[in-house]
Amino acid sequence: MTGRVTSERFLPGRIGTERVTAEGDGDREGPDSGPPAWRVLTPRERQVAVQVESGSTDREIARSLQISPRTVHKHLEQIYRKLGLRSRVSLIVLMHRCSVPLDGS
Repeated sequence: MTGRVTSERFLPGRIGTERVTAEGDGDREGPDSGPPAWRVLTPRERQVAVQVESGSTDREIARSLQISPRTVHKHLEQIYRKLGLRSRVSLIVLMHRCSVPLDGS
């Protein structure tokens, strides 16, 4: 299934925003699979994103990845910044629309 999502993000040091388009084909696998916008995430950020999509809380994610809840929160801040998002819900919607095969690796 192919999805397309366009969002805008603020780039520090630049005036205005940059358009980020994410397109997924759902047929590829691996840590760099999925739309170009997902490739800006670190492997750990991808792991956090996958667990957010599954409905896990920050504490549950922290327990699962053996990190602190504060570290999960910081990863989420970075994910939102990199993808031009503002909330957990927008991250989940983006992942569903793009059919991103994030395996957390």
